[in-house]
Amino acid sequence: MKILQDHIHKLTLKSLSQTRWEICIESAKVLRFQTSQIRDALFELAKVSDDPKIKSEANCLATYELENFEFCLGMNIWYEILFAVNSISKNLQSKDMRIDEVIEH
Repeated sequence: MKILQDHIHKLTLKSLSQTRWEICIESAKVLRFQTSQIRDALFELAKVSDDPKIKSEANCLATYELENFEFCLGMNIWYEILFAVNSISKNLQSKDMRIDEVIEH
């Protein structure tokens, strides 16, 4: 965890929630905006870990997942979709919600 905290300063990784859009967005935001820092942290973890399984998994994630174009594109698209859904969800939950305004969004 210390390695990750050393590389990622502004945002923190969070576990995925099935019920709160805000948590989903925060999870995707870290991957979208700090991919290179996460990759660096994974490479460092692979370098300093004594466990061969952790070394292998960290190296594979950094090399084959985070550097994968389809993954990066998908993460950007997923973030934009989650952001839009969260905005509409917040509008639907507001006290002065008007359905015609929400339908426009």
